[in-house]
Amino acid sequence: MSYLDVPRIHFIGRFYADPSTVNNDPTHYDPNVTNPAPWQDPAGLHSFRILDCSVTSVEGGAASDPLIGAAVTTTDLPTPAKIVDLDVYQQAVPTIFGMQLKITLSDGTSIVGDVQPVSLNSLWFNAVLPMRGWNEQYGWGSFGGDSNACGTYQTVMSVKASNWPTTAGALQTLRESTIVEDGNVLLAFRFVVDGYINVPGNQNYRYGRITGAIGPVGINQPVQAVGPRWLAGRATPPNANWDVPAFYGASFKVDPDRKVMVIDMANGVCRVLPGGDPVDLGTVNVCVVANGSQTVLGQIDCTSFAYSNSSGIVELPLSDAQLALVGSNPIVITTSRTDIGPNPIFSESPSGWFLAADNRALRMAGTPGTTAQTDLYLTRWGMPVPNVPIELMIEPVYGATQGATVPPTNPGDTPQAVNVFQPPTTYATPTDENGKSVVALQVMHDPGARTPQLDGQLYFVVPYIGGTVPPDIVNQPPAQELQISVVAWANVPIIEQPTWADILAIMEPYVKLYPGMTHKIDLSVEATFNLFATNPPWIAMHEPQPRNGICAGAIGFYMTRDFTDTRFMPVTRDLSPSKFQTVINYIANLQKSMGFPPCKPDSPPAASESTASTGSTTTATEGGAA
Repeated sequence: MSYLDVPRIHFIGRFYADPSTVNNDPTHYDPNVTNPAPWQDPAGLHSFRILDCSVTSVEGGAASDPLIGAAVTTTDLPTPAKIVDLDVYQQAVPTIFGMQLKITLSDGTSIVGDVQPVSLNSLWFNAVLPMRGWNEQYGWGSFGGDSNACGTYQTVMSVKASNWPTTAGALQTLRESTIVEDGNVLLAFRFVVDGYINVPGNQNYRYGRITGAIGPVGINQPVQAVGPRWLAGRATPPNANWDVPAFYGASFKVDPDRKVMVIDMANGVCRVLPGGDPVDLGTVNVCVVANGSQTVLGQIDCTSFAYSNSSGIVELPLSDAQLALVGSNPIVITTSRTDIGPNPIFSESPSGWFLAADNRALRMAGTPGTTAQTDLYLTRWGMPVPNVPIELMIEPVYGATQGATVPPTNPGDTPQAVNVFQPPTTYATPTDENGKSVVALQVMHDPGARTPQLDGQLYFVVPYIGGTVPPDIVNQPPAQELQISVVAWANVPIIEQPTWADILAIMEPYVKLYPGMTHKIDLSVEATFNLFATNPPWIAMHEPQPRNGICAGAIGFYMTRDFTDTRFMPVTRDLSPSKFQTVINYIANLQKSMGFPPCKPDSPPAASESTASTGSTTTATEGGAA
């Protein structure tokens, strides 16, 4: 949440992403499907890059601050960051791994930060006016589905304190305003992506628009959970005309020290065109509902200038009397336009309660007893609420499950998926003094697989406040901001002496579903696999430390990188720990049979062996295994 605090750096520019698409269709995981449809980007390599960005303004800094105009890019070191879906049935939480962000001032001064892995949040696919109307049968627009989408990433980046430059202005103020932990300066980082073009042949193919905000990190604040208060967008009226915009939602907070309300509108307002201007809303008023009446607090700017200049984040000054009102009463936002549906266009819950999840995408081994956890944050009127019980709904995901990202005709989980997670070993703790509840998950039995090529099962975990009516997840998808998605892989036996037939069964799905890799190296050919399983020595790759008992071969090298490393393979991160170890055993046995000398003792275990996390508030025993 602290990206809403000051000093706050705003930037805008472009991003590049090339996720492979053959694996987007559940029917492609059928072994009998040998020539799957390519979709729009079959040769994608899952890269994610920020480029052509510059700082447009600094809230809490001078108009002439040295940061203005600074270049913002990813370093692409050691290779570009990777963007990866959690599961074919859950493509709404793609996670970015290994991003490194660089801000370079005109004098060459720069800061470089490692960005914690982060999953997409608050994704909506009607963020552009529908050129064909709101009838889903007509596909809404003419730009391609992803072009109509918009979503938010929120995380933390860490900059080595020893590398922080000696400078003046907002950069120095930011350094003094944030937390330093283990020798790293922590910065809150939120970015919104939209206007992504996934149509081959378009000159902007694989590119989209990005706008970001960077601010200080506060004590005991979540990493990825949105808030601390939330404005829900108005539902699109039934039979709305094509020019009636949709709305999503907006995080906001009240800063009593600065006497302002800070609202993040970047992901809330429909665009006229992909990557284009927000819809004209006329005069936009922020109001408070108190004592049975609605009082205007002031106007905010929801134009393209605000989007470009301040990343869609607007600030509204408040008087002392207004501060008192907004501290315990709901906020609404209205428009002066009367031709685009009813007012208000955004509303806070009348109760003021808001519950959000931190890390919303988890991967777990299917071994009974495997555990994972993530955190929830509960606020009321933006303040943490302690001692509140939290309940969980746990749903295996089928094609017809609300929130699944595939057509409802797809089968999804099998009967074996039922009761893999159940009380008392899966639960949520009551909230603590920081409003935090810990969601603890434990695998009770082998989840099994959905198909021979689609390992494991997928679950939606939906928390809600104890004592309240459970959400109706049968008829409407849960709020993305609190839904947790979990893949639990099948508990297949590890093969100590695998044959090539065993390895081929593991590699064949990747050859089919990830042709971008296959164009470089076909891992279904035994001679090719064996060649790269034994060559080159790792010392030639400038990282001689052994891992998992091996110290040679490109395949083993990339498979044993940390789970968050941009070089980790498989890049799709959907190989279960058991199958991972079977492949490693094959490589180790092959090298031994060829007379390779024993390796030195291993370096510390890779994340593929122990823990991988997509947020600092999350731990997972075996949950992040390869």
